[in-house]
Amino acid sequence: MFPEEEQLLNPILIHYLNQSIDAILSGEIQKATKITRTASLKFILQKKKTPEFTILIEKEGLKGSFLVEDCTLVNGNISPDDHKRIKAFYADPKSQVILKKVWLNK
Repeated sequence: MFPEEEQLLNPILIHYLNQSIDAILSGEIQKATKITRTASLKFILQKKKTPEFTILIEKEGLKGSFLVEDCTLVNGNISPDDHKRIKAFYADPKSQVILKKVWLNK
């Protein structure tokens, strides 16, 4: 577990998961619209043979594990729109710095 990285990445992830998918795809910057969604959100980094991050949204019953290397969905039940949001989170320069740090320290 990487609590420091989780603390840094959670606000970025929350930002993307609370955006409308249209805003993300068009590149518009908008305020979060579903703040209540963040209450049950967890971001977990796992240092495995190939490092993974897991996103858990308990309230909605969503869970997915993704490779740190390229954001490939390893397993889970993430909707296509949420997968797009997670890919946008993954592509964010702040996320990249932290995730690559974990990847290089595998």
